[in-house]
Amino acid sequence: MVKKINKAKLISYVATITLALIILMDFSLPGNAMTEEIKSIHKEKQSYNNAGGNFHYVHTINTTNHKFPVSEVFAKSHKDKTISFTTSLIFDEINEYSSSNFKNSSHYSLRIASGLTLPVIVILVLLVSLKLKKRMDTLVFVLQAVMVADLIFLLL
Repeated sequence: MVKKINKAKLISYVATITLALIILMDFSLPGNAMTEEIKSIHKEKQSYNNAGGNFHYVHTINTTNHKFPVSEVFAKSHKDKTISFTTSLIFDEINEYSSSNFKNSSHYSLRIASGLTLPVIVILVLLVSLKLKKRMDTLVFVLQAVMVADLIFLLL
């Protein structure tokens, strides 16, 4: 038996899958390679304001045209005055960064979650919900809202 789906739901599924594919392609495709001079490396303490009083440090590199977070290991071991990085083609986000004294390129973990993990999960859940007869409307709606939030995050 074929599960009937109304047009509005089908259009929302297609729009969400298309958005997820665009974000996934933006992360996956090779972007523009750049090398810029580092103006500063900032270390900022961020507190959780909870009973445990926990905190963590965020390391940020400022270049001539970009500002992006880096790992603590990269920030401490970075000796050069320049950094090489690639920006995505559509959203102009930093996909990966490296330097001459850092052997491997690094990725910002939020960029991996935003550009790779979330779109793949959304595509899989939407395709499964189309195939199964079970009602997954709430999960699909939440994932569609998260995809819109991810799009806003990438645009800002």
